[in-house]
Amino acid sequence: ACLGNHDYDHKGDSSNRINNFKKVGVNILRDSYVKIDDSFYVIGREDISYERISGIRRKNLSETVNEISRELPIIVLDHQPSNLNEPMSEGIDLQLSGHTHKGQFFPFNLITKRVFKIDYGYLKMDKFRIIVSCGTRTWGPPIRIGSKCEIVNINVTFK
Repeated sequence: ACLGNHDYDHKGDSSNRINNFKKVGVNILRDSYVKIDDSFYVIGREDISYERISGIRRKNLSETVNEISRELPIIVLDHQPSNLNEPMSEGIDLQLSGHTHKGQFFPFNLITKRVFKIDYGYLKMDKFRIIVSCGTRTWGPPIRIGSKCEIVNINVTFK
């Protein structure tokens, strides 16, 4: 898993959240990667908001990608679907994101459609693919209009 913008406190600390994830066996990737069954890599990115909150720079994706073999497929977990040119130029195969909640309710759905190249669903750009989910939670008021809570089941096949 990777952290999102609401996983940090006002100083950028996420230790309580990370400890809770560890208790249930979830590993948090923070500008780091893991190799899965010698078949593919998963890179988890620090959320783009982390630098603004903590003053600590998020790694460029190339810094992490340069540590691994490009012979295997690479999946990136990045909470916010921002700057899609970066994963595309790094040869990333698939990115999984959330953050937008598909706008959650009007008029925010119009805003997320304008701010993000993709605020929900699947997009293919050359060899790069991204899936953006509504997620399971909300921000602000606990309501949704025009979007739903979801857990996406993804079947990935590498050629």
